[in-house]
Amino acid sequence: AKNYNSNATIDNGTCIYEGDIEDIDGNIYRTAEIGTQRWMVENLRVTKYNDGEAITFFNYDEDVDFQNTEEGAYSEYYDGYDGSIQGIIDYVSVESIGRLYNKYAVDDYRGLCPTNYRIPNNNDFEILRNFVSDIYADYDFGGVETRTTSNAGAFLKNIDFGGVGLGDFNALGAGYRQASGVFLAQMYDDNNPKEYYWTTEGFWTLEYNSYEFDGNAIGNRNNGYSIRCIFGPEPEEVSGCTDLHATNFNVEATIDDNTCEYGVWFIGDNTSDLSLAFNDAID
Repeated sequence: AKNYNSNATIDNGTCIYEGDIEDIDGNIYRTAEIGTQRWMVENLRVTKYNDGEAITFFNYDEDVDFQNTEEGAYSEYYDGYDGSIQGIIDYVSVESIGRLYNKYAVDDYRGLCPTNYRIPNNNDFEILRNFVSDIYADYDFGGVETRTTSNAGAFLKNIDFGGVGLGDFNALGAGYRQASGVFLAQMYDDNNPKEYYWTTEGFWTLEYNSYEFDGNAIGNRNNGYSIRCIFGPEPEEVSGCTDLHATNFNVEATIDDNTCEYGVWFIGDNTSDLSLAFNDAID
């Protein structure tokens, strides 16, 4: 640590390391270079926008307000055990898993990330997934059949969250808050804990029981997900289809221009029996 104290006998949690960054609240975050990118390796915990204005907070018992708000908001994972699920003290603390933000907060022009950092876009996570998949392409899983073609999630997750103990991204399985207000999928509080990360266009998902790392369309803007910030300037705005499931998905697009096209599903022995446009099916 840069502030190592040779006289200290008890660690007080104030160690500062090369590459650490600070948000407007004074929270310190570790960062790591992963390929050509530098990522925060902790989930965001900030409670103010970068202009100093407070982000609206909704407590665990404010389900209706959380569901109906159309302004930026955050919440803190509530497990019903006062932060001690199955006796595991502090695993679900804000310091360990961060806070959960809705999409309105992500999109607010005032910003959430520390100076020189920003909300990632889909392309940022694509680059991360491809780099991790490539660098560990020859990893020996000990004869165990792998569960996906890329296995990127194995190297992005903390070992307690089903990872293999390699890589610096350190996903912990923070769970999420549904727009309805219900808290789900937190580590030690669910059979298949998950971690969801907002991007400017949607969100990406890691699961305990899978090595996949995939992106999705926005879904419900009132869901509460985690945020990992990435170093670098805001990318140049590019219009195009930002839905990864569309046939004309544009990996470089940062603004959806409503031009997404989808394949057609045919049901029945004869394709004339019934057809469903994919975009209708997922609405």
